[in-house]
Order: sequence, then C-alpha cells, then structure tokens
Amino acid sequence: MDKSNQKRAKHNAIAVNKVAEKYGFTPRYVRMCLKGDHKGIMPDNIIKDYKMLCREFEHAIQKTINQ
Repeated sequence: MDKSNQKRAKHNAIAVNKVAEKYGFTPRYVRMCLKGDHKGIMPDNIIKDYKMLCREFEHAIQKTINQ
C-alpha cells in the first residue's frame, strides 16, 4: 500500500482553542469543522470566527513588526 498524498492542514492552535472555548466544543470538533467533515449552521459560524481570529492575529503581528 502506498502512503497517502494528502497533506495535513496546519491550524492556528490558539485560535482553535479560543473558538472551542467560546462555543463549548472540543478543539477536535473545531478542527473537523475547519476540515469540512461537518456541515451546518454551527460549523459555518465556527469557520467564520476562526478566520476572523486568524486575521486579527495577522494584523497584530504586522503591527508589531512595523513598530
């Protein structure tokens, strides 16, 4: 059997944990939602909040670098 060619997604651990804490889910469930294993309204909200947190982290990092 050959090895899988599928690459492993790297998610921001801090953002995953914060979103899981906000909604009361486990970080594993949040990662499954980000991967697309779960469909629905709540996974869509989780994805939206995760992307927002990652964007805020990027802005904070850029702001720190520019100073």
